Amino acid sequence: MSRPVARCLGGRGSIALALASLLGLTLACGGGEEPAATAERVENAALEVAIDALPSGFVVARNEGPALVLDAADADGQIVVEVGAQVGGVNLIDELNQHVADIEARPGGTYQGQVEFVGPLGPLYLSRGRFTDDAGAAMEEYRAMTLHPRGDRALHLIYTYPAGDDTAERGNALAELAGELGPLAP
Repeated sequence: MSRPVARCLGGRGSIALALASLLGLTLACGGGEEPAATAERVENAALEVAIDALPSGFVVARNEGPALVLDAADADGQIVVEVGAQVGGVNLIDELNQHVADIEARPGGTYQGQVEFVGPLGPLYLSRGRFTDDAGAAMEEYRAMTLHPRGDRALHLIYTYPAGDDTAERGNALAELAGELGPLAP
C-alpha cells in the first residue's frame, strides 16, 4: 500500500524533523571540526557532479563515464550516484513517492520513512526502506534526493547495505556525503 510522503512520518514527524535540523546544522557548521586537508575530491564529468571532500567512511569503487560508485570502507554497502533523466520541472516530492512505490514493490518491501532538510544544493530528502534481495537477505536502501548542481535534474545517492542495527549511522554517513555534493570545478 503506497502512502503519500506527507504522511510517512506519522506522529513522529516533529521528532524526526528536529533530528534532521540538528543534523543539517552539524553539516552546515562542520560540528566544530576542521575538514582534513588531504580529503579526496571526486569529480565525474559525465554526471557533471563533484564530491568536494570524500568522507573517510567511503572509497571510490568505480568512476568512469556515467558510473560513480562508492563502497563503504569498513562495512558491506555501496552507494550509486545517479542523475535523473528528466530535464527541468523536477519535483522532489514525486521522486520521494516513486521511491516509496519502488521499495513497496520489492519482495518483503516495507517503507520506513523520510526526513527533509536543506543541503548545499537545496532541498535534500533522505528516504529509507527495507526489502529482501534475490538471495533472501534482508537489505536496506537509504536514498538521498536533491537537485543536481545545474538545478535542472534530480540527483540521487542510493545507499544499499545489509539491514541491521546501524541505520542511524548509515543515515548520518549518507547525509555527510550529500553535504559534500557540488558542481564540477570551473
